[in-house]
Amino acid sequence: MAQPQSSSGTDGPIAAWGESVPLSPGDTLRNGLSDMTLSVTLLAHEWQVRVARHPGAWEETAWHQWCDSALPEHDEGLERFARGNEAPRVALRPALADLPLIVRPNHPLHLPPGMDTTIYMSTLVWLQLMVGEDRRLMEVPVRQPSWTWMGADTMEGELCYASLTAARLEPDNLPRRPWRAMSAVRLRHEGDDYLTLDRFSFPAPIMPLFRQSEPGVDGAHSLWTPTLSIRCERDLATASLKVEATPPPEAGPCTALAPARQPVERNHLVRTMDRIFG
Repeated sequence: MAQPQSSSGTDGPIAAWGESVPLSPGDTLRNGLSDMTLSVTLLAHEWQVRVARHPGAWEETAWHQWCDSALPEHDEGLERFARGNEAPRVALRPALADLPLIVRPNHPLHLPPGMDTTIYMSTLVWLQLMVGEDRRLMEVPVRQPSWTWMGADTMEGELCYASLTAARLEPDNLPRRPWRAMSAVRLRHEGDDYLTLDRFSFPAPIMPLFRQSEPGVDGAHSLWTPTLSIRCERDLATASLKVEATPPPEAGPCTALAPARQPVERNHLVRTMDRIFG
């Protein structure tokens, strides 16, 4: 992922995903990501977390992080947590969504028969706020997701998040953001006619996260998920999926960063496959 950029405050390096930042009582660690400001304040007997959103604001492309000893001037989105005996350290850990994502290309994509097609997409991550050695205070999405329903009717289906994608066919055309995870979705169409892809379910809860070991052409260590392979024997009703073990070759060498929220169990995969395309 791209390294956070400091806009003011402390000297020294800025923490990346999962790296702890030591604080003293009265310090506030501030993070500006996308349209959100996340502030974490350490007091003698409590942690204070403030989440302020700026809807309609232009999405930032860099992660701004700084630390100062001034208490926040507002209590917007304030959450208070009693302190234990944990060390006065805080870290941000990324995680994918806790529900499947219904991904809709902004324009339908027609897949020729007998061909493999790989589309590239990115999804927002959730921030898990960790203190001490590994105690999680809370988690929050970088941007508030929209809800949708995936299923044949209101009785049969599941609640999901909605996501719009450009469904890029070249990975280099995918915009990079520190708070977005990139994915390759490999579609194998074995039918006899064109297949129109206008939406599909991305099983975010069973996908782990990886981080590029070496920076890409833009100088960033991007987040990636393993490749998701979808096979259609005849049509959408015959689709099955497989979560590969690693990100695609285009990601380059990667290291594991965060495990999947849910273990990949056979029954869960069957339920997921039943609703790949609704």
